[in-house]
Amino acid sequence: MIVYTFGFLILLSLLPQIFQDNSTPEQRAKNEERRTARLAEEAKQEAEEKAIADEKTCSNDVTAFVMTQGFIEKKLKSPATAKFPSISDENVKTKYLGDCTHEVLAYVDSQNSFGALIRTRYYVKLQNIKGTDDWIASKIMLDE
Repeated sequence: MIVYTFGFLILLSLLPQIFQDNSTPEQRAKNEERRTARLAEEAKQEAEEKAIADEKTCSNDVTAFVMTQGFIEKKLKSPATAKFPSISDENVKTKYLGDCTHEVLAYVDSQNSFGALIRTRYYVKLQNIKGTDDWIASKIMLDE
């Protein structure tokens, strides 16, 4: 038992020497330089992937069309009665202009001040704030 204990203690004392870094300062510097370059490349790749995902998200015509509805409802006399068409309706046109900016030409059926149901065509130019769910309408025109 004493021999095993003594052997175990010797092994424990040799462990740091077994795992000790015997590289020269130059080798350690090169290793650190490689590690830094690898981390920089990974960060660059992640940034590129995020930019692609953001562009894909902000270039979505369906989302832009849906977002125009909120801007238009604020302009109506009776927003609770608003009925918007489907994006596949032949009278709905969307165009992606780049830089997360869209143009949407569509219509809404809603009641006017007298309770009559009227169709109002509208045009909205809007932009998504890249990387967020926020949209800004730079131009809204209603044809009443």
